[in-house]
Amino acid sequence: MDTDAVARACNGHTGPRQAFGDRLDRKPLHLATLATMELETRAATHLVFEVAELLGRAECQVATPTDQLLLRLLTPVMKVRRRRGAGWAHANLCAG
Repeated sequence: MDTDAVARACNGHTGPRQAFGDRLDRKPLHLATLATMELETRAATHLVFEVAELLGRAECQVATPTDQLLLRLLTPVMKVRRRRGAGWAHANLCAG
């Protein structure tokens, strides 16, 4: 599922829901949470594709020394980022 679909699903789901006397899509904290989730998801996706490109260059033996260094540095960052879940725990709260 792409990030836009996730954002649409969360926004579509929260529109009719109410909390504290008003619709959730009118609550600034809820909207900020959705925005943070979308930003984290997009950043994680970009990181994965950047590492995939660097790995492809390394496997084809066309990587520059800078590419090899970036691959060596970004691979553990990507693994740590994946363990954090990229905000999917909030998505479960958002979906109810």
